[in-house]
Amino acid sequence: MTGTTRPAMSRLSPTFLATFLGCSASAAWTLEHRRGLREAAVSAADPQAELIQRKGHEHEAYCTAALARDHGPPVQISSGSLVSRMAETDRAMNEGARLITQAALADRNWIGYADYLVRVDQPSQRWQWSYEPWDAKLAHHAKPEHVMQIALYGDLLEKVQGRVVEFGALMLGSRDPATPYVVERFRLAEVRHYVRRAATRLERFADDLPTGLLPEPCAYCGKCDWAPSCETAWEAADHVSRVAGITRKQRQHLLTAGVATAALLGSCAENRIAGIGSETLARLIQQARLQKQSAAEKRGIYELLPPVGGQGLARLPPSDPDDLFFDFEGDPMHPGGLEYLCGILWQAQPGDTEGEPVPGHPACRFLAIWAHDRAQEKVALAELMAFLTRRLERAPGAHLYHYAPYEKTALRRLASMHAVAEEAVDKLLRAERMIDLYQVVREGVRVGEASYSIKSLERFYMPKRATEVVSGGDSLVIYDHWRQTGEQRSLDAIRDYNRDDCLSTLLLRNWLAQLAEVAGIVAPPEAVVVETIEEREKRLNREAHERAQSELETSIAGDATAPDFAARQLMADLVGFHRREAKPAWWSFFDRQDRGADELQDDEECLGGCIRDGDDWIGADKRSLTFRFRYPEQETKLRKGSAIHLAATGEPAGTIVAIDEATRRVTVKRGSKAGPLPEAACLIPGGPIGTDVLRDAVWRVAADVAKGGAAFPHVAALLRREPPRISGREAGLPIIALDARDDPRRLLTAAIAAVRGLDRSWLVIQGPPGAGKTYTTSHLIAALIADGKTVGIASNSHKAIDNVLHAVEARLIEEGRRPAIRGQKKDGEGDGYEGAGFIQSVTDNKKIDPAMPILAGTAWLFAREELQVSRDVLFVDEAGQVSLGNLVAMAQAAKSVVLIGDQMQLSQPIQGAHPRESGLSALDYLLEGHAVVPPDRGIFLSQTWRMHPDLCRFVSAAVYDGQLHSEVGCAVQRLVLDRDAHSALKATGLAFHPVMHTGCRQKSKVEAVKVVALFESLLGQRVIERDGKERQLKLADILVVAPYNMQVNLLRANLPEGARVGTVDRFQGQEAEVVLVSMATSGAEDMPRDAAFLLSRNRFNVAISRARCLAVLIASPGLLDLVARSVDEMRLANVFCWAEAYAAGD
Repeated sequence: MTGTTRPAMSRLSPTFLATFLGCSASAAWTLEHRRGLREAAVSAADPQAELIQRKGHEHEAYCTAALARDHGPPVQISSGSLVSRMAETDRAMNEGARLITQAALADRNWIGYADYLVRVDQPSQRWQWSYEPWDAKLAHHAKPEHVMQIALYGDLLEKVQGRVVEFGALMLGSRDPATPYVVERFRLAEVRHYVRRAATRLERFADDLPTGLLPEPCAYCGKCDWAPSCETAWEAADHVSRVAGITRKQRQHLLTAGVATAALLGSCAENRIAGIGSETLARLIQQARLQKQSAAEKRGIYELLPPVGGQGLARLPPSDPDDLFFDFEGDPMHPGGLEYLCGILWQAQPGDTEGEPVPGHPACRFLAIWAHDRAQEKVALAELMAFLTRRLERAPGAHLYHYAPYEKTALRRLASMHAVAEEAVDKLLRAERMIDLYQVVREGVRVGEASYSIKSLERFYMPKRATEVVSGGDSLVIYDHWRQTGEQRSLDAIRDYNRDDCLSTLLLRNWLAQLAEVAGIVAPPEAVVVETIEEREKRLNREAHERAQSELETSIAGDATAPDFAARQLMADLVGFHRREAKPAWWSFFDRQDRGADELQDDEECLGGCIRDGDDWIGADKRSLTFRFRYPEQETKLRKGSAIHLAATGEPAGTIVAIDEATRRVTVKRGSKAGPLPEAACLIPGGPIGTDVLRDAVWRVAADVAKGGAAFPHVAALLRREPPRISGREAGLPIIALDARDDPRRLLTAAIAAVRGLDRSWLVIQGPPGAGKTYTTSHLIAALIADGKTVGIASNSHKAIDNVLHAVEARLIEEGRRPAIRGQKKDGEGDGYEGAGFIQSVTDNKKIDPAMPILAGTAWLFAREELQVSRDVLFVDEAGQVSLGNLVAMAQAAKSVVLIGDQMQLSQPIQGAHPRESGLSALDYLLEGHAVVPPDRGIFLSQTWRMHPDLCRFVSAAVYDGQLHSEVGCAVQRLVLDRDAHSALKATGLAFHPVMHTGCRQKSKVEAVKVVALFESLLGQRVIERDGKERQLKLADILVVAPYNMQVNLLRANLPEGARVGTVDRFQGQEAEVVLVSMATSGAEDMPRDAAFLLSRNRFNVAISRARCLAVLIASPGLLDLVARSVDEMRLANVFCWAEAYAAGD
């Protein structure tokens, strides 16, 4: 931390740091007020805040009493001056107090008052003991600001006791009266560097306070005392953010073009502004004009948009007396999110007594379904879907109306996650019974309002609301208030707000229907679906299968009190894994067919607005047609080889054979029998690949588990997480003696013995980067073959399988085996394994010989029934990327399973929402969050033969709990840099090269320029290899890694031909002397996905650990300034902040 010593009143606090991260303008205005430069924020009395404060004091008193029972009477630091309180705190610690309350901690910049300092029996520099910071929080789950607080206390405490504080703890509120608090401990190293970087930024901000700062609308507005002042400032400045539907990125492009106000935008005559598509710009200009007109005339103004292709008001079906209107209230801050209320409103028919009457609307009734935890959420979903199904089945013409896509998305996610009412939700969606009125409004009506929220539209069709809650943000605050206080009045207020939302949805539908009627816009008649005989057979088979599956799931789970209930429940959950996993891809496929070209242009999986460019031509084989399209400026992940479909119809369009981002041209090839492509088209990806063989395999294993698990005991043991059964070894003892872990020969000998002794069980071999995972695997397989055993080799990718096969063949040759067919590899069409003569490549499943000693292939091979228990041992490579569902499917082919991989490298991509632990990878499930496999569960290869110690030390500390180290020869390898070398380069270790840019999502030209400069500089340098020989660096000695294909393509176009450029997925298992990592994204607000992808610790580990000598991280500093929305996001950002600090020598 930096800066000069601040007076006590000017020191910074953890609470103020949270304000700064939420909104720097709020922090600036607060500092201006402290310095007498601004009037105080005007804030009304808040009875809710006062109540929460009182409840917080009660919770803290209870926590203090509880700690006193465990640690003895506390030493309470009295109130007084900071100096006296700090002296009193230091005296209590010096005397060895076991519990200190309201401890004063400060340095020259920071001040904090820890609720508790708890003594731990670990020596510090001053005493034979040390202290940890604990804090009492009324909230039921830890928030980033809570963990930030104890981390800052930890840093202040470290300076007092002379010892790094390893852990801190929060005493959180609990809904269980028997246990009114829950203690959650945090390893502070997992957040320390993120917090320190944020603290340093605040210090510099306070020291060089910007003036005249105009805030931007942000998520912090709902918590900020300055929010009314900001609203006034935005109105006075005619801020362009007041234009409805404008994004932050679009505002930045407009400001760059000199369009700083809504008035300027409305009067803009430009038809092109860099970074904004022409259609989007035209929409924004007209929106700004309409808003200015509405403000000038002081009345609500709207205009109808012509329906195009059945969109807009033409989406409205005829009204039905039994139509339903519903709305969810969700808590995104709850771990994993929680849909805590669903309200449904309808116009009651005679004799209808469900729900409750709606005040002021006697013809309507309302039903509120609550859920305050995950178990209640599952029950609530079942109740909701039973209600909807019953109502809609008796009214074939009725529909379910909602506003915005949230409700449809929530229903899909809940059904998958809880494995409840999945078929009912699918049927609801397939029948198109859900109508999103936001989509109708957005396509059919333009209003002169600053927002298209349903509240903003209400001026057109209903009087002003009188309920206490006025926004979704308010409902979250009030729900959090109920969480902390239990006050029923809070839930009543949220119920009334939700009921008003549902009523508003009904009245909005009525208003839109009137507009459509006056304009003569009629919805096209709903298609009469005539079920063919084939479709009926498929439906009946599917329904029969689902009934049988439900019965099987029920029989598997059995008695909830049985000791193996959790494992049986997991097996029941896995029965539906592949079905759930396929659904998001199908949902996306069908949703994209319902979107306009402008929406698809914003979808990076697609190409929207394509126009035929020139004539089509016939392929050389005369069996194909090729079409070239030009497309508007947009970012896309589609590339050469992508199979695409037409958004308008969903039919296959063909395959992309060329795409040029510079000229924005894409060439598509399709079979001549399919006919020509349309003049205008939007191109979208298709659905998922088929998984029937995997589903059937899981079904067979599940049926066996239901009968006792006699056929597949190794699967049952794995699901129960039983320690590996190894002949001659007592279960629970270390697989490898601890003194043998660092001796490669002894470790390999012990590993071979362990695999030979597997007794219908499982074993994990964790191989960190460069630790000889494939080398070890090849020796294990060769040993089993020598014993006359049969083995299987499986993985998600053919490349990984081929890599193992090559190593096995090399090992067999080393042992003096003469090439002869000893196995088969199942390849796909167009692929073909080429080895040393031991393995035969087969593309037809019928030609697979179950008697072969070695069989190799993906899960689709080993899930086949004819291979059931045909292998003595199945080796699953890259098991960290293999889903538990796929593992169970292919494990049926073996008696025992060896899982080889590293859960700290690339993980499996999961699309669906799955109940409990059924969506985990095989290794994540078995290792339960451990960074290093426990010694009784498997074997950790603790020595890397790749990374120089200067790089390995960071990887080991940040990823592997400090248990990975370099083989001694790695210390020899280093770069030899001349005086003209790029300043960001060094001989060994990790370097951070900051590059400033803004507005970049998946592609940064600025970073590309820096990467090219580093690359060119490296080609002029030399390297000393581990054998001590020095040579010139070559093109192949440098890996360039980026997270996104768009940045990869940009880099590839600017680097020399033959340069090794790709994503981490391409380079796992490879290595080079130097790795350049280009992050591409400017900042947190520019991330195309959530932080879990871009800032993934696993992906970063894979990227930098490809390097032997040096890894260079090229990134925008703004990327490290992420405002974490959860503690998990703090942990993600922490690794990158740690890398920056490590590279700087901190």
